[in-house]
Amino acid sequence: MSSPSRSDTSHLMVESLLQQRGWQSGWQTMLSAAGNLITISSRSFGVADKVKSGLGSVGPIIDNYANLLLDDPHLAFHYFPQAAASPTYIAVTSNSHYPAEARRFIQFLLSPQGQRVLADTSTGKYPVVPLPADSPRFAQQQKLLQRPPLNYSLILQRQRLVQKLFDTAISFRLSQLKDAWKALHGAESRLKRPLPEIRALLTAIPVTQAQSEDPQYLKQFAARSESEQQVMEWQLFFQQQQRKAIKALEELK
Repeated sequence: MSSPSRSDTSHLMVESLLQQRGWQSGWQTMLSAAGNLITISSRSFGVADKVKSGLGSVGPIIDNYANLLLDDPHLAFHYFPQAAASPTYIAVTSNSHYPAEARRFIQFLLSPQGQRVLADTSTGKYPVVPLPADSPRFAQQQKLLQRPPLNYSLILQRQRLVQKLFDTAISFRLSQLKDAWKALHGAESRLKRPLPEIRALLTAIPVTQAQSEDPQYLKQFAARSESEQQVMEWQLFFQQQQRKAIKALEELK
């Protein structure tokens, strides 16, 4: 997968998980899955390319990136069960030299004709107007548009927090994570029972849900010096958690 600090679409997928499953449960899911990651791609469209080239078997990616590769019979794309629509934005910039023409272009895109043009392209994007009922994409469009929308105010508010926490928890320690999860899976297989206490150590995070929604707490990530101090504390937290997990696994031998 890609990091939310490198890809806005990956950021939205991460936030979708956090908002639908809850802050703690969402991070537990991502940290558990991290043990199976091959790499952290620098861009989200690189995820599909890596799957196509055989470097991975599955990866989270948005539909319009995946659909461009579905002419390959060995590839398939599936939406997450609770996937919600994420709009593509368009706007007129404040310093536009041709604001009237830009507005007319936006009006065209939002018109029935413009939406039909978008729906007929190979981008995989859905129009904001309903597709014909006999369209093969009609049912999926209705599902996506009927899902509760993400809280975009919250996404923007804690954007830097999520990006920095993901990289500290997963991106920059992926090798150590994979080693720890491999050891845990091996121990559970050998003992023929789950080890929830050790899993809890590997999926703990140093930020509470209340903090993730607290404007005062989030202010520190706007200042580089304060955020760097926080990241250093997180690094120490994850190192300590992993040491505890490895020690507990060694005591089981």
